[in-house]
Amino acid sequence: MGETRGGGVGGGGGARCERARERPSRLPSPLSAFAWLVALLATSLLLRPLAPLAGAAKAVLALAVAVAVDTATLRALWAGDRALLRALAAAAATAPAPTLPPTVGDATAIAACHGLAHGLTHASLMYLAWLPLAAGGRTLHAPACRHASLFGAGAAGAVATVLTHGGAAVVAFGGFDAGDARVWGRAPAAHAALGVASLVNRLPGGCLVGLPACLAVGVATAAAGARVAWRLATADGGRLWARPVGDAGEGGGGSG
Repeated sequence: MGETRGGGVGGGGGARCERARERPSRLPSPLSAFAWLVALLATSLLLRPLAPLAGAAKAVLALAVAVAVDTATLRALWAGDRALLRALAAAAATAPAPTLPPTVGDATAIAACHGLAHGLTHASLMYLAWLPLAAGGRTLHAPACRHASLFGAGAAGAVATVLTHGGAAVVAFGGFDAGDARVWGRAPAAHAALGVASLVNRLPGGCLVGLPACLAVGVATAAAGARVAWRLATADGGRLWARPVGDAGEGGGGSG
């Protein structure tokens, strides 16, 4: 990124703004993780009325609630990001010292940051919490799948979750920017596919199919997000990636 020059109070403020733009994921990372933690807690509260239900109806309704909350959270994060980036761009335009505004590349990096924070929040709650049980010379096996260690299966599920949510956020933000439901709709679809594959693990011997399916969903979704980022980075000879947010075709837009 470019270097900000300028002395006095104006130069110092410009430098701080420039450094913040050079490291766009520093602030969104903890804030996003907190937002996803709140979203997970909200999901758990909404699922409580489903407790008396049983069978497939309960699983389908629970998955629908989780996907809806996650999609709403993604939309709220996107709206907040775009408002913040436009404010930073306006501040850069009026700064007394030359200051580079946030760009499409910054917006895309922040989208990926939100997705990774989502996946890592899931992994922390659903996998890392088990690790103390791994102390000693034995391992545990899920009753429905004695072919795999509980911890190995959990690790594979955590990897699939991080890959899925990381890629889905980039795709969703691109769709929100473009105003194209066919694009951002792929994010909840990927989440639903991951949820269905995870439910297969609950069947007797289901992990032999469910775990590879979860990893396949994760890899495919991460690849879709990478394609969106690559198109933005290479479009118009790389000039789109460096275009300030707020210009025509602003940050993160594109079809996945």
